[in-house]
Amino acid sequence: MCFGKSLISFDLFVPSRPEWQELQQRDEHIQLLYTFLDGTNKSNDIKLLPKHMQKLSNFKISQDKLVTTLDGKIVIPKSTVSHLCRLLHKSHEGYAIMVDRIQRKFSCVGFTTIVKSFLSNCSTCYKNKELRIPKTNRKIKYSLMQKAYVDIGYSEAYSSFFITLVEAYSNYTFASWISNMRAITVIKFLDQIIQLTGTFDMIQFDNQSNFRSKELTNYLCLKGIEPQFSIPFEHYTNGKAERMVKTLKYDLQKMYDDSIPKTKAIQKVLEKSRQTPYGKDNEKYTPLQRFFQDKNRELSNTISPIESTTIIPLFLHGYYRPRPDIIADWEPCYVLQKINNTVYVIMEPGRHITRRTSRYVKLTSQSLSDEIVAEAKSKLEGCNI
Repeated sequence: MCFGKSLISFDLFVPSRPEWQELQQRDEHIQLLYTFLDGTNKSNDIKLLPKHMQKLSNFKISQDKLVTTLDGKIVIPKSTVSHLCRLLHKSHEGYAIMVDRIQRKFSCVGFTTIVKSFLSNCSTCYKNKELRIPKTNRKIKYSLMQKAYVDIGYSEAYSSFFITLVEAYSNYTFASWISNMRAITVIKFLDQIIQLTGTFDMIQFDNQSNFRSKELTNYLCLKGIEPQFSIPFEHYTNGKAERMVKTLKYDLQKMYDDSIPKTKAIQKVLEKSRQTPYGKDNEKYTPLQRFFQDKNRELSNTISPIESTTIIPLFLHGYYRPRPDIIADWEPCYVLQKINNTVYVIMEPGRHITRRTSRYVKLTSQSLSDEIVAEAKSKLEGCNI
């Protein structure tokens, strides 16, 4: 690996961690941040740092003396991003893949602008890219099950890929963890959904090789589904799936912070997504209600379907067992009320109000005196049983 005056040569290799350390030492702002983190900088003027570096709690010094974020991403100088792009773009990967690969291991504010500029200067990509369609202000509205959007995302918290499908009309979302991004994996995911909902008229994908494979195309043709593909560099053409991937990644991070297992986490974030009104047009109803055409549908009842309580006043002499858990002798008591044919409210000889199930209470036909009834009513008003 050779070094120049300001940059390392990226033509053949990616810099190792010691070489990244040397590159950080050549950057004025990163080196200043290092001195604040290790305590050698005694000045308290944090405004000497760029605004995005002024919150020192977001950074740390690793064991090999590298400035990293709390999740271990190496803070790199902005001048190195174009060289990383040149290395990663040898197979002419698209914008999303390059951004994803860089931000998995590195942290650099504003690097996406450099990636866009680099791709716009690639003559091969410019020559072979599809014709762009200008964005219109008028949104196309689809009916239920007419179109769906599919995309694959990566959860840094759980270190796993997931695939998601968003129904265009209702924004109802399906998602699942996947072990790989092969076409057969996508087919299995789509087949599980189609077995539950039926087929879609159209499904829109990104331009990844697994989505453009013959296996997936043949499967869609057999199901009578028209495959569509987003326009390179025009992410709004697959915007619903792109936004849902971003939302799921954010919610999965919260599940990970709460120590929720991986399988249960994807279920919880889907439950949240399906019950959250999406966009201004659909703010009255949730995706769950729009997908099933039922404005009262929910994933869990907010009102428990418990029957109303029936209380019958008795005020009779009776008997009860003081210790229902063991075989005890019957002792006299005052039976005041009957609740739902299963529970009695009684007053023990010590004038204590309590409950007993019908199994441990016996009634007599003898009514209580007026004095005892008045005392019992006053005690019932002052207690919560």
